[in-house]
Amino acid sequence: MKLNSFYKIIEPSSRQNILVLMSVIFIGISLRMYYFPYDIPLVMDSLLYFKYALDTSILGELPNQFLNNNGWPIFLSVFFSIPFSESFMDYMNLQRVLTVVFSVITAIPIYFLCKKFVEPRLALIGALLFLLEPRIIQQSVTGVSEPLYILLITSSLVLFFSKQKYQYISFALVGFSTLVRYEGIVLFFALILIFLINNRKNVKQYFHVIPMIGIFILVLLPMSFLQLENFGQEGIFSKVVAGGNVLTKESSTHSESAFSPVFYFQNSIIQLVKFLVWSWIPIFILFVPLGLILVFKKNIENKVFLICTGIFLMIPAFYAYSRGIEEIRYLIVLYPILCVISLFPIREVTKKIKKQNLFLGIIIFSIIISSMGFLEYKKIDNIHEYEAYQISKKVVEVGQVINTYYPESKYIRTGGMHNETLLEISSKSLYEFDSNHHAKEFENLKDFIVQEKLTHLVIDGHPDRAKFLNEIFHNENEFPFLIKIFDSKNEGYDYHVKIFEINYNLFR
Repeated sequence: MKLNSFYKIIEPSSRQNILVLMSVIFIGISLRMYYFPYDIPLVMDSLLYFKYALDTSILGELPNQFLNNNGWPIFLSVFFSIPFSESFMDYMNLQRVLTVVFSVITAIPIYFLCKKFVEPRLALIGALLFLLEPRIIQQSVTGVSEPLYILLITSSLVLFFSKQKYQYISFALVGFSTLVRYEGIVLFFALILIFLINNRKNVKQYFHVIPMIGIFILVLLPMSFLQLENFGQEGIFSKVVAGGNVLTKESSTHSESAFSPVFYFQNSIIQLVKFLVWSWIPIFILFVPLGLILVFKKNIENKVFLICTGIFLMIPAFYAYSRGIEEIRYLIVLYPILCVISLFPIREVTKKIKKQNLFLGIIIFSIIISSMGFLEYKKIDNIHEYEAYQISKKVVEVGQVINTYYPESKYIRTGGMHNETLLEISSKSLYEFDSNHHAKEFENLKDFIVQEKLTHLVIDGHPDRAKFLNEIFHNENEFPFLIKIFDSKNEGYDYHVKIFEINYNLFR
């Protein structure tokens, strides 16, 4: 059937919804490409995924490096296997483009998920909430695994609401999401629990749990066997068990209260609530609290689904915050659920007013303004980041053992890649040139140089640096054993960095 023929048989209202959804997706793409950091390399987790994917594409097999969450880089390696450039930056930009695509198309399953609870026009607002959520936009251009993870999670939730045969596919997607991020295993337990609750009056349905579990395990088995064979651990169930053991051990040995386990979990819950509320800002802060009240107060269909899914998806965040890992990224997976909850108060208001379109227009305008305001406020200075990357090339060129000057030193790992082929990059360790020498751990310059066996100092005069390093930055002539070999001001950079070579003859 031709596309135009297919379009004609769609109901007029559905056509309109499709056009609006496409428009919403276009807005989402435009925003992401506006904030796309084209000339800045990947760092940290994104760089780790890049290196793993590059090694896999070149070797044709898993590299000799254990990685728990290797689903995303393995998927990425398929695209890296298509030769189209010799520049590593082109492949890094491809990695970012793919995460943008995954982030944007997640609006489609979110729209269908919202349609399970509200009418289609409000479901479109739910998709808009996700596409314009500033943290989702920021994350989508970093090349990390979360966009694919959230797409798989959301798609599995939609299919779980469908016919029995599609529920089986739902558990397959949960399996793939677990390969991308092992935290996805919590959704497996959530969906099993929800299925049992929903079918408590028809116990015969419980037999369907067996193939659901079987499908989930079958998806995980091939990678688990490979990991076990190569590294002696499979990286999913072992990680969950290890995490549980750590949590139990730490909570039982916490000593800040006579009731140490109680204090431990209480403190973790406080951190969870703090970051949870912070994750609502800016666009969910008005909708989610009211939506939660309606969920518990009114007889909303499938409320058990929302409550159970939300609680289980928060478990990894609770674990992270109990370990002192204070990152909001662990709660971003909740955004599809928050999109649904946010629509309940909007629906209640639209029922009670006459000018519904005007009200919805105000809501949409407010979402756009708050999102853009947050993005601009939190906007990364790409010029500074680009200069930090360019200077890192010089640091790698002249430096052998240097001090850390984080966060700018995060580009050190990519600083030496610009003159290398993809094969050369793949053949080297990502940690071959690392600056793990922290000046703040020392009381004076002499101890720092001697104990860390430094060859060079990289100093930018930032207020957060060690005091003795900033003294060098502002009074370099007072340190004759430091030979300045680079000054970024002489190269026309706004980011002022000085590189000194340590003359050990004069130093002694």
